Amino acid sequence: MSHATTGPDALAEQIARTRQELGETVEQLSARFDVKARARESLQHGRERAAPYVVPAAAVAALAAGALIALLVWRRRSRR
Repeated sequence: MSHATTGPDALAEQIARTRQELGETVEQLSARFDVKARARESLQHGRERAAPYVVPAAAVAALAAGALIALLVWRRRSRR
């Protein structure tokens, strides 16, 4: 082994790499355990998935309400 690979410079470089890796690990763990952020991401994902169905669902609800009103009017007129 040469003196350069085990000397103070190599040790300082290894410490810097270890600190960098530790910092990245802490960031990953922080992101994983940030419940509020994960809930927001999940909510946003759900909204994005539901967006194509919002208009058709509203149309179906309006159609069902119209059919119900038409049925009630028809029944009321047929009783007279």
